[in-house]
Amino acid sequence: MSASAAGRSRGRRVVLLSPQDAARVARGEMTEEDEENARRRGIDALTEARARGEGAPGVGSANDARLRAEVPPHWS
Repeated sequence: MSASAAGRSRGRRVVLLSPQDAARVARGEMTEEDEENARRRGIDALTEARARGEGAPGVGSANDARLRAEVPPHWS
């Protein structure tokens, strides 16, 4: 491998954006994928289960109650 070929691999990464994502980036917002990843990092399974359980009691709450019972107290 030549020195010039090695130098190219360390250059900037080029990403092709969809028209919607290009418009979002132009407005200074995150791309849809980055926004979804940020949302997922901020929500864990227990938080999501609690949000579903509080909105509609009795619908799927048996499984949510079991999950909450199995979560160690320091995770709550």
